[in-house]
Amino acid sequence: PFEVLIQKAARICAYLAIAMATCWASVTVILFLVPPEVDLAGDFAPWYNFTCTQDVSWLVQHRAMMHWVVPPDRKPSEPWQLPLCARAELRCIPGFAGSPALQCSPQGNLEVADDSDECQEVTCGPPPGLPHAHPAGWSTRTSAFRPGMKVHYVCEAGYSGGPIQICQEDGSWTWSMKGTYCQRVGCGPLDIWLDDKVGAGWRKIMKAQGNKVAKYGFAGEVVNFVCQPGFKGKPQAVCLKGIAEGTDLQRGTWTITTPCRPFTTALGCNCKSRWVFCHGWF
Repeated sequence: PFEVLIQKAARICAYLAIAMATCWASVTVILFLVPPEVDLAGDFAPWYNFTCTQDVSWLVQHRAMMHWVVPPDRKPSEPWQLPLCARAELRCIPGFAGSPALQCSPQGNLEVADDSDECQEVTCGPPPGLPHAHPAGWSTRTSAFRPGMKVHYVCEAGYSGGPIQICQEDGSWTWSMKGTYCQRVGCGPLDIWLDDKVGAGWRKIMKAQGNKVAKYGFAGEVVNFVCQPGFKGKPQAVCLKGIAEGTDLQRGTWTITTPCRPFTTALGCNCKSRWVFCHGWF
């Protein structure tokens, strides 16, 4: 029995020695094929110390229709070969958006990653609305504005300025500092201007149609007047644009055309509305 035990112990030791040698040989082969510094780099673990035959930089340059570009930390002409199962995160050219990526398959082929997003052209859509302005110079059928495109606005009556919106690479609209917001342009109360320029008795000479006298007066506003009996003319008061820098409220000025003038007789006398014999003639 003792000899049997010795034989069993020897057999077990031999098995252990063979197992340890096998483990040592396996680890040596693995470390030879997959160095630790490669195996632990990044978020992937290459299976073998092999790379794809295709170069990432070359593929990016020759796939212009994909709108790819290498990351900023790499030179476009620098060789870039991926180990097996490795992944390369790419970028889109300006004017396009997405998350493109390439991966080296276990078979050694460079392929588009399954979760890669294609580069899609960025558009801004219709220009945004601005207070007291509307876009000009573009068709209502235009639905896609590319980055860098500008839209100029026209201010409404009574406002002055030149707003400009620019389509950005992220698909948003931004205000251009070269433009100016539409600011209110006014001439002030018309009756006060008439008291000063025509005289306090202007109501005895003419009256506004509908008895509507502008309280503020927007730029371009026109007020028509009718002459009182004994006077002739077709006066019009027009609010012209003014210039005021650094203020939200711009100033304009009133002007009046073809003012009312007294009728004259054949002898050059001015008719009076109180003349009895002039009744019904004017």
